[in-house]
Amino acid sequence: IKTGASDFINKNQIHLLPAAVVRALRELKEVKSKLEYLNQIEENEKRFEALVQSGSEFIATVSVEGNFTFISNNYSKLLGYSLDEIQGTSVFAYIHQDDLGIFMESFKGARRKDIVIAEPYRFRNAFNQWRWMQCTITNQVPQPSIQGLIINSQDITILLCREKELELSNERYRLASISTQD
Repeated sequence: IKTGASDFINKNQIHLLPAAVVRALRELKEVKSKLEYLNQIEENEKRFEALVQSGSEFIATVSVEGNFTFISNNYSKLLGYSLDEIQGTSVFAYIHQDDLGIFMESFKGARRKDIVIAEPYRFRNAFNQWRWMQCTITNQVPQPSIQGLIINSQDITILLCREKELELSNERYRLASISTQD
């Protein structure tokens, strides 16, 4: 038993062998089942990590006070911040002053409604540039593994720039058509 055996049979008690074999097979089946379960958990964790870390959304968790407790790796890739730089800092410190009030209302609203889609806001990246973001804030304060709010954000800067370009193009076309009618 000291070398890892879970049972043994004396030569004098050979009649106990069938029960010991059945018990050993049952234990083997349990060990295999546990290993399969652990492998499945590991695969699920890898899948989740791949989805979170390489998706187009930035995922962060913040405390109820608004301090970052987690950021996905793509924050670093796309906004230039590492977890060490941003951990414990206030999300509100990165939001443009003109957008802070609207964002804070959404943040507070998530505490009451569980989930809120925030109005677009500007977020300062590590290169001191403003990026337009849109996010969903989900209340996960009751969840013991999170105990905060999850912010799923998307960078919509390019989308807003293209939208503005299209508006300008349409306005130029409208003015050109008016001037040619005279």
